[in-house]
Amino acid sequence: GSAYEGFFRSSRPLAVEPSLVVHDYGMIRMEANGLLSLSMITGGVRTDAWMLPVHNQLFCIGVERANGSPVFGIFNGVGSIKVSVMDGLTLTSVLDAGRTPTASPIVTERIGDLSGDRDADDATFASMISLQPTHRMDEIPAELRAHLMRDIGPEAAKLGGDWLLRMPISRSFSK
Repeated sequence: GSAYEGFFRSSRPLAVEPSLVVHDYGMIRMEANGLLSLSMITGGVRTDAWMLPVHNQLFCIGVERANGSPVFGIFNGVGSIKVSVMDGLTLTSVLDAGRTPTASPIVTERIGDLSGDRDADDATFASMISLQPTHRMDEIPAELRAHLMRDIGPEAAKLGGDWLLRMPISRSFSK
């Protein structure tokens, strides 16, 4: 679990405006109980979650503090001493009238290491509230854009693509 500890920035399509990429800024750390906790902030919205490593994947189960929306994720894990990039899929409900369940691909990149001082790490995480939460899709690197905005469904499958939204290890960015 300690391979995942650090500060991260994720990139994923914004559900309510797919021409934008939203960045979640987060901190993963091992708690005294041996579990990995995840704290994320996105444009002022905080999410608290647990990260559960199982085999070669990392499962995320959490909730947004402001509105109680559940947050789930499955990430391709990495068998190394220090994880630098993970990708996977997220599932949450959008804040529309119907609370629409929405899945999307996500790429999470390490942006820093924990200091070992819990108070200092908490302060670093708290400062992330001011970081830019969105970019236009055309402002991110082409390789990342293609990874996040793939076509799926019957027509894509006919052309050799995926029928369903998937994140196979053979195309994973995780390292």
